[in-house]
Amino acid sequence: MFFKRIKTCILNGDGYIMYKVLDEPKSNYIPIYIDTESADNQNEFWQKLFNALIEEDFVNGLKTTDKNLWDKLKTISFKKVSASGVEFGDGEVLDYKEAFKRLIKDLDNNKKLIIMIDEFAQTIENIIKYDDPKNAVALLKAHRELRQDIKFSEKVTFIYAGSIGLESVVAKIDAIKHINDLNPIKIPPLSQH
Repeated sequence: MFFKRIKTCILNGDGYIMYKVLDEPKSNYIPIYIDTESADNQNEFWQKLFNALIEEDFVNGLKTTDKNLWDKLKTISFKKVSASGVEFGDGEVLDYKEAFKRLIKDLDNNKKLIIMIDEFAQTIENIIKYDDPKNAVALLKAHRELRQDIKFSEKVTFIYAGSIGLESVVAKIDAIKHINDLNPIKIPPLSQH
């Protein structure tokens, strides 16, 4: 099976394949599609991932597993929303990256998540342009750490896709070493047959 052999990959080409995975999921996998093209900072990116995950039906059974996190989310009293996170009425800030990681680690599910991140390279380019190249590198490093975490990678396979090549964007900031564990898969335009 494709996802057993591929730990993480980059898909450059037609988005048809991602929609095919969504429409026809294999029994042991839960595909999640997230378009992060509009994110231009790290926290916005992690917020998109976190929100997409908590909107999934299978997470409903998990919501009682980590009571503190879910209690916090249920009783949100927003004080301020900024690039660093959401500040609650009590002054605490939700770090979406940590919330996402914690949610994945708390998953007690016999299925593997296939998180398909569309326009990831564009997101990196946005962070370089509108935020700071150091923050783009930090996001790349954070993803590599997740991919290298054995317990995490048992639960999640990331697929990074987009209309522009991740390698060329990452090369601009001399950060190829943070994606050299990915398996690039070039996909030519598909025919109508």
